[in-house]
Amino acid sequence: MVKAYYKFSPYSLWGVVASRRVPCVIIDKQVASRFFQTNSLVVATAAVSVINLWNIRKIERVGQLGNLEDEEITVMYYATGSKWLVAGYNNGRIRVFSLESRKLEFLIHSHTSPTTAIALDDSGLLLASGSGAGDVVLWDLSAEKGICRLKGHTNQVTKLQFYYFYSKQYLISISKDSLLKIWDLVGYSCVQTVVSSRGEWWDFHIFPKLNIIVTASSQPEVFGILSSETYSYFTPQESNVFKEEESPFIVSLGNTMLKSSKCTALSVDETGCHLVCYENDKSLQVFQLRDWEHAIKHLKRRRKRQSETSSSSERKQEDLSILQPSDFLIYRQTLSFPHRIRCVHFVVSLSENQQKHSERFHQSMIMQFADNGLSLYDLAYEEQSDEIFTVEQVANLDTYGHRGDVRSLAFSSTTLNYLLSVSSAHTAKIWQVANNNVCLRTISLGGYGTCCLFICNDIFVAIGTKQGTLEIYYTLTGDSVTRVADHQGTVWSICKSFDEKYLFTGGSDKRIHIYEMVVSTDSGLVSLQLEHIRTLEMSDEVLCLKTTPDGKLLIVALLDCTVRSFYLDSLRFYLSFYGHKMPVLSMDVTSDSYLLITGSADKSIKIWGLDFGDLHKSLLGHENAVMNITCQPNTHYFFSASRDGNIKYWDADIFRLVMTCKGHSGEVWTLSISQDGEWLASAGHDKSIRLWTRTEEQLFLEEEEERRLDESLEPSIIQERRWTASNLEASMQHVTLGMESIPQGTTIGNAATVSHMDIVTSCEKILEALELVRKEYEREQQEPEEPPDIQLLGWSRHMYLLTTLAKIRITDLESVLMLLPYYAAEHLLSCCSELLHLPCSRLYADLLCRVVLFLTQAHRSVITHGMDRGQMEFLAQGLHQLVDRSKKKVGFNIAAMKMIVARKDEEEQNIPAVAMETTKTSLLYDNNHQTTRKKSRV
Repeated sequence: MVKAYYKFSPYSLWGVVASRRVPCVIIDKQVASRFFQTNSLVVATAAVSVINLWNIRKIERVGQLGNLEDEEITVMYYATGSKWLVAGYNNGRIRVFSLESRKLEFLIHSHTSPTTAIALDDSGLLLASGSGAGDVVLWDLSAEKGICRLKGHTNQVTKLQFYYFYSKQYLISISKDSLLKIWDLVGYSCVQTVVSSRGEWWDFHIFPKLNIIVTASSQPEVFGILSSETYSYFTPQESNVFKEEESPFIVSLGNTMLKSSKCTALSVDETGCHLVCYENDKSLQVFQLRDWEHAIKHLKRRRKRQSETSSSSERKQEDLSILQPSDFLIYRQTLSFPHRIRCVHFVVSLSENQQKHSERFHQSMIMQFADNGLSLYDLAYEEQSDEIFTVEQVANLDTYGHRGDVRSLAFSSTTLNYLLSVSSAHTAKIWQVANNNVCLRTISLGGYGTCCLFICNDIFVAIGTKQGTLEIYYTLTGDSVTRVADHQGTVWSICKSFDEKYLFTGGSDKRIHIYEMVVSTDSGLVSLQLEHIRTLEMSDEVLCLKTTPDGKLLIVALLDCTVRSFYLDSLRFYLSFYGHKMPVLSMDVTSDSYLLITGSADKSIKIWGLDFGDLHKSLLGHENAVMNITCQPNTHYFFSASRDGNIKYWDADIFRLVMTCKGHSGEVWTLSISQDGEWLASAGHDKSIRLWTRTEEQLFLEEEEERRLDESLEPSIIQERRWTASNLEASMQHVTLGMESIPQGTTIGNAATVSHMDIVTSCEKILEALELVRKEYEREQQEPEEPPDIQLLGWSRHMYLLTTLAKIRITDLESVLMLLPYYAAEHLLSCCSELLHLPCSRLYADLLCRVVLFLTQAHRSVITHGMDRGQMEFLAQGLHQLVDRSKKKVGFNIAAMKMIVARKDEEEQNIPAVAMETTKTSLLYDNNHQTTRKKSRV
């Protein structure tokens, strides 16, 4: 009989307040009050693969978006007043979430590299995305299709923004390749390129009232936006006449000197009076912004002094005759903070009435720090001087996560499933896993926490530190009970005896200290005393300690790559385990004290027998060092965590991999499993704590191996398809200035999306449905009295085919149809001809017309020669009837069908065929009672 295993699935994720890589975004108060029923600030932060929504003033989480199994989020975007929150992921995908329903609305397969920049236009229907490879893709959200791919950057795109130049919309993009590009959204070409003189560009901000653009690099650079009103102030040729079609869009005005050496981000307050420059350090540089009138006054005074001065050179006079960055930006002061800054947002903290009756102008500043911190500060400055002089912290979200990496986890021995986590930020936290992962206690440690353990029936917790101290705390209150500093180096491991009478500590001083735990109750208070009874000297540093569940052996892993076992009662040497080439970082013993599993820095896992010390099997299961080994209670199954970011589930009896748990975006440092084996907790370098639960879903080893094989083949299929598409485009010579055109015969979706194995699966489902429809049609013709096939699930053959097509994502539809062989495409087209004349087709009007128009355009040459004129007219009539019956505001251009029919008439009359040019489907998209017409080309 085939052996089955229970699957471990991701259950929850917490501990990450704000990811270091992704800046937070602010949800405006109108949207927050409507969707979250609060008048406070709502901040959206990325937490590895999910998005957390925080009410920062009340210090609580109000919602969560995304899926635990998704890739890591790399960028987020929110347009003020919109209900859409857009997130880009490490695998190149883009997800559009609705704040109203808090669900996924659109899934876009965008890039082959991580998505690094996102922008939406004013209508909310045109989306631009940039990637780490340097390409920019335009998307039509109404049709859920890609429009084109803009190529011009050679490095990571850092920011995108739509802007109107000369009453026409353009796209501005900056990149690490030191280029700023302005793209025409009609011709899809680059109309201006600006090269940075200060290295990489990271951020920019547009000031429409000042007609300037400020960019962030090693020194902020200021650009002037040219127009008929600003041309004479930004260019030295005052006598020239301004011409839109000949002049550039922006011109450089110069650099702004900083007090520090670099600027990677910019932020502007809501009043537009102050600009903040910062990099990944602990300081903010504040600049005051002059308005346009004051800047012009400074320019006129300079021009007046220039005319009176005759000693200056002609070049210097020319530079002084135009506006300079010093006319707009005035340095005020530098603000210092206790942590490195990742992101800054300004929001107004008081109402208009409170602002009028206040002598000072108040704003709030949301600070995201690089060490998993999110805080709210209040700023107050006098309106006359416009100079910030007070900064006060109002709220902090430290209770929801550690400021450093979680180095150790420990489950309680009771059924309440408390979880203890110890971090490198000198803090420890106790979480209640059964109650939405609530933090019950936060304990301040005396040093860097390295290991932890619940002791004395979970009444106390024992924590070892890098400073060599063993600290005992009371679980209920978090008060310190005792602190022992017997070690002269780092305490790397703690373990306890099976009867919980003795505590063992091992460290870098090559010693193992043994303590007897004495619990006493004085006047109703429980106290613990540690009595040092013995010290065991070792030949090298102690990295890990374990006692067997039967209470017989103490197993020690040393830095010299050996593992030694001692009798627990007498501490006499018993066995030595040789085989690892690098030090053993973690080990565990099965519940029956039969097997010892060790994980080493040499990437291997070894399974030993404790009776004779024999090696049962050596497994090479990870691509990096194995950091933790945890055995599942009452089984011979175990989990291994590695620096490659994966957690693997193994069967030690048959030495095979059961499943791989993926989710962490960095190294996994530690694991812990509950006493009943139902919960698994993991923590890693991404500062997240993940909880995995054992489900009732069964899995089989053969099926898991096939799935892993498919996943390993998927990248090669994607790369092959990418290579084929690039060769096709090169042969067609369709790559123009800054634009990757789509060759005839390929679709926009294929050029702008990534192929996945689910596309192949959907294609197979269509082939199966077509075969079932064919058999059902033959049965109706030959044996009409026989009952229909049970695989139709009680539907007619037409509805079964429609529901099969409806289950395919719109973004994958054209890719799936392109994979169909011609005989299947012809059969599907004939089935659609019948469906178009049925009343039920009105429910799937959009889907059917997409399928028909795509198939007729993709296979029009074969269809023209293969189908007779009557079949094509029948199909065209069905399209007409469908549009007439449909009550939706959707109109379809069926010029392609008319041209095919006309071409058939020409061939019947022996008239030479003329090359046809077809137009993509025109959609009338009705959104909030506003009809917007979007066109895209093929």
